[in-house]
Amino acid sequence: MTRHAALALGAMLLASPLSAQSTGALTGRVVHAATNQPVAGVELSIPAISRTVLTDSGGTFVLRDIAVARYQVVLRKVGFQPLASTIATTGADVAAQILRLAPIATELSEVVVVSSMADLRLTSFEEHRRARMGGSFLTAKQLEQERGRALADVLQTVSGADIVRLGRGSAYFATRRGYDSFMNMPGVGAGDRMRGASPGLCYAAVVVNNVFVYRGEGGDELFDLNSLAPDDILAIEVYKGGATMPLEYNATRKTCGLLVIFTK
Repeated sequence: MTRHAALALGAMLLASPLSAQSTGALTGRVVHAATNQPVAGVELSIPAISRTVLTDSGGTFVLRDIAVARYQVVLRKVGFQPLASTIATTGADVAAQILRLAPIATELSEVVVVSSMADLRLTSFEEHRRARMGGSFLTAKQLEQERGRALADVLQTVSGADIVRLGRGSAYFATRRGYDSFMNMPGVGAGDRMRGASPGLCYAAVVVNNVFVYRGEGGDELFDLNSLAPDDILAIEVYKGGATMPLEYNATRKTCGLLVIFTK
């Protein structure tokens, strides 16, 4: 073989597929099945590789450094039907894969017959939901579809919820914004600090069955979201600030937001 032929063969080997990339990106967009509008805050999980991502404001998701293959993904967002689909990795971050999420039919027009104390407790929930003045609302029917999941994972996809996770599976509803001044920050007890709760966050007030279990006063113990299972709950109201809260709860000025829970 001549010297020129040997150089040519070496160049061909360097450009061969042996150096081709073995990883890519899982990219795509999630849209409303009826309107084709992007859906933000959708949790997309890949059980095979234990990876999870949330869609951004444009409904787009990107998971990089994924081995080239086809993967089954599961999409979840409160108010929408869960979706399982199969998508493939691509060589570039191009959102070419469109996933359509169908909403759960609204229950606002449903006539409810009050026949138990649990139903009576939901009177205020229905009034707040129908007033449409702010907040996010989860019904028992929606929560039943989340059976087996941690409550913090369910609330993660609700607009306005900022979930803080600590060790041993505990999680809290808090935010880094919304308080008037540092002096008005809610208190964090010594026990919660030992568990890793930061005093620099503004935690939300929590009401369970019309009783405040955390309101930010000195000595109050933070409420662990994962102490309740979604299928044990009748309804949830989530408010991200004082401007959207119902008047009966608007005195919770030392907290950021409000979580109202009705259990079965």
